[in-house]
Amino acid sequence: MTAPPADLPLDLPDAQLPGVLGAALAGLYTGQPRLPARPGGRAAGLAALHAWTGAGYRERNHLSGNVSRLSMYLRHGMIGIREVAAHARHVLRGRERDEFLRQLTWGEFFRLVLRQEGARVLDNLEEPKYPAHWTDALPDDVRAARTDLPCVDAWVTHLIRDGWLHNHERLWFAAYLIHWRGVHWRAGYAFFREHLLDGDIASNALSWQWVASTFSNKPYFMNQENIERFSGGRWCRTCTANCPFRGSYEELEARLFSGHLPRQSPASPGGGNPHRAEPAQEAEPAPIQPTGPTSPRVVWVHGDGLSVTDPALSACPDAPALFVFDRPFLSGVPIAFPRLAFMYQGVRDIAAARRAPTHARVGAVAGELAAFARAYGAGELHVTRNFTPEFTRILAGVRAAHPDLRVVVHEPERLTSYDGPVRRFFGFWKKVEREVLQGAPSPDAPRRGHR
Repeated sequence: MTAPPADLPLDLPDAQLPGVLGAALAGLYTGQPRLPARPGGRAAGLAALHAWTGAGYRERNHLSGNVSRLSMYLRHGMIGIREVAAHARHVLRGRERDEFLRQLTWGEFFRLVLRQEGARVLDNLEEPKYPAHWTDALPDDVRAARTDLPCVDAWVTHLIRDGWLHNHERLWFAAYLIHWRGVHWRAGYAFFREHLLDGDIASNALSWQWVASTFSNKPYFMNQENIERFSGGRWCRTCTANCPFRGSYEELEARLFSGHLPRQSPASPGGGNPHRAEPAQEAEPAPIQPTGPTSPRVVWVHGDGLSVTDPALSACPDAPALFVFDRPFLSGVPIAFPRLAFMYQGVRDIAAARRAPTHARVGAVAGELAAFARAYGAGELHVTRNFTPEFTRILAGVRAAHPDLRVVVHEPERLTSYDGPVRRFFGFWKKVEREVLQGAPSPDAPRRGHR
C-alpha cells in the first residue's frame, strides 16, 4: 500500500522554497520555480503598508506616481481593507486622501458584483457597445513579448517578471489586445490570472469587461499621446515602430469601431482597475494523521484569507487549520509558480503566528477538508466566505463527503455596509461615499440584513 503524502512543511526558508514547493506542486504550475518579486505574508504586507507615505499620490495616473502597490496583499487577505483605509486617512490629506479611498472602493464594488452575478462574470454581462469580432486565443507574439512594439512588449515582460502592472499599463494592454488585436477579453483575463499576484476573479474579469464595453457604457481605448504622457515617454522617445496608437481619438474611433461608439469623450484613464476555473472530478484524499489532540472544530484557510486576522481564524484561535493547493483546479488552469509561492508565504506566516496546528496539503479541497475534520474528530468546519463559484462548489463537496459536519461560514471584512444591488461603480460610489470618506453610513444606503 502506498503511504499517504505528508503535509507540506510550513517552515521553509525562502532559499529552499522554490525547490521544495516546486517538487510538491510538480505539473501544477507554469514557468520555473522562483520566488515572487514581492514577498507574501502578513508581515511583508504590513511592512509595505507602513512604508507607504502616499507622497506624490496625486500623480497616480503616471507610471512614476507613488501608488501603494498593496493590491496583492489586499487580494489575499494578508492585510485588511479597513486597516489600509485607516492608514490612508493618516498619511494622506484632502483630495489625495479622498481619491485613494475612492480607488480602494473599486475592489469592494467588484466583489459585490461577483456576489450578485456569480459565474456570469466570466461571460459578457452586456453586449459590447460596438460591432465586436473577437478571436479566442492569446497570440503567440503577445505571450512571448515579441510584438515589435516596445511598450506592449514591456507590459508583458513586466507582468511575467513582477506579477504586477501599474493600473494604466493594465488598461493600455487590455485595450491593445481587445481593440487592436481583436482578441476576446477572456484570453487577457486568463493571461492576467496566470501571472498577477493580485489576480482575482472579480477585479480581473470585470476590469477586462470594463475595457471591452461588456460592463461599461463604451470601450476604453487610448492613443499614442496618452501613452507618452503618462509613461514619461519611456518608450515613445526611441520607438521606431509603425505605431498603431498614433492619431486623434476621433481617428482611432473610426478605425477601431467603425464610428459606432456613443457620442462621448474617451474614457478617463483612472476609471477602471484591471487586474474560470473549470470544475474537475475530485479524487479520494489520503487520510490526514492528527498531530495533536482532537478538536471540536477545524478551520479551512483559503486564498482570500491568508492572515491570522481572517475572521474564521480569529473566531477559532485554538482550532487546527488547513490550506489546500487545489490539484484539480491547478491541473486545468495555468498559474505561474510565483503566485503559488506568494500564497505559501502567507500560509507560512499563519503557521508561525498560531499556537494551534496549521497544515498545508496538495489535493482535492473538499475531500481533504472532510478527511481533515474526521482526523481531528471535529463536528464543525469554520471558513470565511468568498463569492467565487469554486467556494460554493467546494462547500457542496464537503457536505456530500461528510454529511454530519456542520459548516460555519464567517463574513469577510467590508469597507462599506451597503448591501443593495450594484450595476455601475459611480452609482455605487454615490451610495457609499459618505461612509468611506467619513466613516458614517449614508442614510439611504441599503444595509446588510435590511434588503
